[in-house]
Amino acid sequence: MWAINGSSFDFEKKSIMSYKRGAYRYIFLILFQILGGGRIVSQEVHSNRMSTIGTHLQEQPFLKTYLEGAKLFLQIPDGMLNEQMLLVRHNDGYKVVSKHVVWTKFQNYILLETVRVASLSGVKIPISNNPASTSSILAKFPIINDKADPQTSLIEISGLLLTDQIDWYRSSHESIINDLTFVKKVKNLSNEVLIQTIWGVVKEQSRITIPVDFSFFRLPETMTSRKFDYRMGFRTENYEGGLSNKTSNSLASITRWRLEKKHPDKVLSEPIKPIVFNLSPEIPEKWWPYLRKGILAWLPAFEAAGFKNAIVVNNPSRENILNTEFNSVNHSLVHWGNFRNVRGYESGGGASVNYVIDERSGEILKSDILMGSTLQYLMDSYFIRCAASDTRAQQYPFSDELIGELLQSLVGHEAGHSFGLVDGHYGEYAYPFENMRNKEWLQLMGHTPSIMTYARHNNLVQPEDGIPPSLFIQKVGPTDSYSIRWAYTPFETKAIDLNDSDFLERIIREQDTVPWYRRSISFAEIIGPGATNEVVESNDPVRSTALALKNLERTMALIPKVNKFQNDYQLAERLYDKGLDLWQNQMRQVLSLIGGFDIRYKVQAQDGTMYTPIPLEEQYKALDYFLLHAFNPPKWLAYPDWKIGLDYSTYPDRLTELQINLLADLLSAMRMKRLEYTEENLQQLMLSEKVISQIQAGLFSELKEGNREIERRRQELQQFYLERMLFGIEYKGLQSMGDAKRSVYSQKTKSIFRYELGELQQLIVETLEIQENNKGHLLLLLKTLSKLE
Repeated sequence: MWAINGSSFDFEKKSIMSYKRGAYRYIFLILFQILGGGRIVSQEVHSNRMSTIGTHLQEQPFLKTYLEGAKLFLQIPDGMLNEQMLLVRHNDGYKVVSKHVVWTKFQNYILLETVRVASLSGVKIPISNNPASTSSILAKFPIINDKADPQTSLIEISGLLLTDQIDWYRSSHESIINDLTFVKKVKNLSNEVLIQTIWGVVKEQSRITIPVDFSFFRLPETMTSRKFDYRMGFRTENYEGGLSNKTSNSLASITRWRLEKKHPDKVLSEPIKPIVFNLSPEIPEKWWPYLRKGILAWLPAFEAAGFKNAIVVNNPSRENILNTEFNSVNHSLVHWGNFRNVRGYESGGGASVNYVIDERSGEILKSDILMGSTLQYLMDSYFIRCAASDTRAQQYPFSDELIGELLQSLVGHEAGHSFGLVDGHYGEYAYPFENMRNKEWLQLMGHTPSIMTYARHNNLVQPEDGIPPSLFIQKVGPTDSYSIRWAYTPFETKAIDLNDSDFLERIIREQDTVPWYRRSISFAEIIGPGATNEVVESNDPVRSTALALKNLERTMALIPKVNKFQNDYQLAERLYDKGLDLWQNQMRQVLSLIGGFDIRYKVQAQDGTMYTPIPLEEQYKALDYFLLHAFNPPKWLAYPDWKIGLDYSTYPDRLTELQINLLADLLSAMRMKRLEYTEENLQQLMLSEKVISQIQAGLFSELKEGNREIERRRQELQQFYLERMLFGIEYKGLQSMGDAKRSVYSQKTKSIFRYELGELQQLIVETLEIQENNKGHLLLLLKTLSKLE
């Protein structure tokens, strides 16, 4: 309860408690102090004991909780009934989910209902994908009449928060252990009620306890929304349905912070309220400057939208630690990660963010950054890409300076998510290849247009180029500023005479002349070279891959050096596997050209096409390169000298597995259908036949080279090729014209497969007459091909 020198005082009178009359309340409180009243304090209870947590004057809470014994009570003023608010669940801060709810009164009960939200974009957001439901009752509470007054209702809500009765969109429900589950603390703020609980649960047959915090948050007045456009990479106010991964403009609002200018008449103004992040005290102090710098790297992007000093990053302090003791919607935190130095999670990646969103407008109310990636993960990833050209990475572990720069890049990417941006392919296949090793370009533009891509760090720079290593690391780029400008520029301060939609469309149309502003969506398939991952994309993927492989060869040779002072080979083996992964991703970048398209999303009024096939000359060039390098890996990759004697078996053979994955991708039904489309609609006759013929000739080149030995891995690939082609011919799939058909080969492709396998069968028969070394293998191939009969 609230108390004044130990005596209860009724603050529930409407003339005082009304949230909208805060000024009157403050005047009353000051007068009360002058007239001899006591100090106003808020209270929290732990283990059934009341303890003071604040002595400063506060606004009256809009709701009020307090503990009596093990029971948690909630006091609801009548003025808050039927007012939409958020019910938020914070799982130790690392998983946050929320629901729009209202309290309603029915007879002698208070009902808690989740409601269908009316988005300002003009659409209603369904409850749990049920379009017919306008509200759904989460819980029903009897009003405690002997402790209520005419203007408030008192209920006990312990059962709501100490059981798993609410569907929070999780995959499974916890098995609650009642005797280990209790309310720990509560705190009442002017716009939020904070509740800490401990849950005892059964997980993997073990009894454990987990912190689960809840809050009721009073929503602010709705801000102006900005309508979603798939050509820009922002998430929507409700993430269900994956609208951000579709090439259609469904009615939705993008998510963004409420930024309003102090001086609307100025082109550049500080915001009334900046975006504030607090660094968690769990973060080691030596990393604070790097994390601050990584988040504040977005300041120029917000200046492009008209906001100066739009972001504030606070170091841990006594005041901030007290303010963030509870998981609250009022604070956005940068967390360090619970898995650090935990056995079995040393290589963990996967930094992410949490959101609390007002679904009415898309306003981001809170966004925590979760720095989950371990230092080992960051070092491994950088080493395999850049150690050849950055001597700082030729020792393990790295210096604090280099690790700090990697953390700075990581938090910069996650900060982009916190501002509403989604992961994506921004401006890939757009930067000129020649500029990837140009110091002036890299200083101004970076090696990738956006920190939100998965291009990672620049592995194209060669040691002889003399590029400062600080330019290798991925940073906020020009496309990030472009995106923020579109999302955050206030309408009322724009200098041109356009209505809102025209203003936004004009910014989007800049993609017509600036190709690195374009976005590519590849949720279902990689359509072209603008949608690959884990590599530095340029407008020449083949030459980019050639440079990357030069550096990868140098890096593989460095592995014994960095492992020299280790007491086992764990580091060397881990880095070798990372090298194989990078090699596979480089091969996929080349593969994306084959049956690939250049992508430019547009409206009908614009000239040109959305999907332009990669020129055939480039496709054939890419296919030649791919067949040579993907299926004939060099010795430094397949059998590095330092690795000989460390293994005792060919099992497991990751390189063969990766090669088979690449071959399956090359022969996929989706790629064949893209080739068919190019052939049928763009007069590229016999394209599919030429591609399959070229693939087969490359895979079985030994058959035309006399008595040449067929290497072990090549034998595996040749056998898989036959099995995959036969599967494509025989598989009928589901009788559907929907998505299932994407995995089913067309009759045209099946006929090409059948013809080419027939040619191969005849070639093998002819080759057997002169072969000595490969007879058994060739006979097995013929046995497989006998299924054609």
